[in-house]
Amino acid sequence: PYFHLHFSYVIMLGKEGKMLPFTIKSTMTRDLYLRFSWKIFRQHKFAMAYLIIMPILILIYCVANGLPIYGIFLASLFLVAMYYLINMKMNRTYNKNPLMQDLESTFTFEEDHVTVTTKRGTLTLNYEDITDIYETKYDIFMMTGKNFGNPFVKKDLTEEEIQFIRSLKHKK
Repeated sequence: PYFHLHFSYVIMLGKEGKMLPFTIKSTMTRDLYLRFSWKIFRQHKFAMAYLIIMPILILIYCVANGLPIYGIFLASLFLVAMYYLINMKMNRTYNKNPLMQDLESTFTFEEDHVTVTTKRGTLTLNYEDITDIYETKYDIFMMTGKNFGNPFVKKDLTEEEIQFIRSLKHKK
């Protein structure tokens, strides 16, 4: 009962305890895009398994052949190279998409949907369209697909707005 009442309270109230609707503005900066991309990358289990298994296999192979120091060096080099290449690809994706660069979006949260407005147009998303909510120390991501979503910087949000976005995970 308490959880249900608390959950209803979060759903009904928006910014600073005011009733819905409330509005959040967000800008897709390069830093935000990179944090978002790394979070999406870490969600892919195959990619993470590859990054864990490959250095272990390199190390095992080198140790089995009597070259443990060489194995440590190669495993470390592999991890550094992969980080650099992945980061470079993410930067290239951001640079090659001028529509995404510093894109300002206005999110208006209503009772049963959110309206996203950019210079390119307006989109209405029903809360059922939100597939997941990811969260990091600095950001919260409202996902509408496996690799697509809307990032928000937590420091730009009130605690009520963060709680409301978190609650959208339970609306499916």
